Amino acid sequence: MTTTINMTRLGKPHPADPEIRYYLTLEEGKQAAIDVGLKEAVLKGPVDIRIPEERGAWQNHRETIKEAWVKGFVGPVAREVGIDLFMKMVTFNGGKIERNSWCGSGVLTKTRIYLLSEEKRLERDGEAKARKTGQTTWTDPGQFMIPDIGTVVRLTEDWTFRLIKEHRNDALTKQIGKGEFDWHTYGANQPKFLVTIKAGSELAVDRIYIRKGAESFSSITFHLHKGGELSFNGRDIKAKGRFWAKLSDVNKMKVQVDTNTLAEN
Repeated sequence: MTTTINMTRLGKPHPADPEIRYYLTLEEGKQAAIDVGLKEAVLKGPVDIRIPEERGAWQNHRETIKEAWVKGFVGPVAREVGIDLFMKMVTFNGGKIERNSWCGSGVLTKTRIYLLSEEKRLERDGEAKARKTGQTTWTDPGQFMIPDIGTVVRLTEDWTFRLIKEHRNDALTKQIGKGEFDWHTYGANQPKFLVTIKAGSELAVDRIYIRKGAESFSSITFHLHKGGELSFNGRDIKAKGRFWAKLSDVNKMKVQVDTNTLAEN
């Protein structure tokens, strides 16, 4: 059974319009979580937070739920019970906190962005602690290389990655028989297909996206050159075209680099 928590009474009424509720500071968010017993409720089962929908820039230019309040309200509880469990157990106005896609607008999006960034921060803290205690795992020695736009690599081993059905991957999703991205499905969990590009295929780096605070979006876009070969669902397919892959998948590639295409600055 889902526990419903109504947050309306804990919002600050606007002086000009008492019907509008505001959720503002970090400390207010922390106290609100204590007042409604958020941790205890989450530990018992599913929880739905009922909170007045945010009125953003497109609605009278009023941002009624501040990021600081969201951080105070969900942060301490999510860290204590586990961020993954919190995301599975808690909804806002019936809406789920989606891990792999946008949740719409307002409090859901702010909660999602904060929790994913906090999850990454905790991972980094754990890695830093492991380094301090001598628990580092090193790879075999190799040449360090940051690719430039246009750098060409050739796979020396088959490379399997997650091809996400998104408009920038249409070239490959069409070639494996999964069609083009449909904007009407945007916001739902996008399908992912395990695709293997065969050894010997050549790829050119087309775009690199790595941004502090947006680690979940880190990716590299490639052009698969003509003559490339991939495997999907037991079929070998001659393929070419532009696509992107998450950085964690890219880091599993075994390649040779065309030194004529390296940066020369």
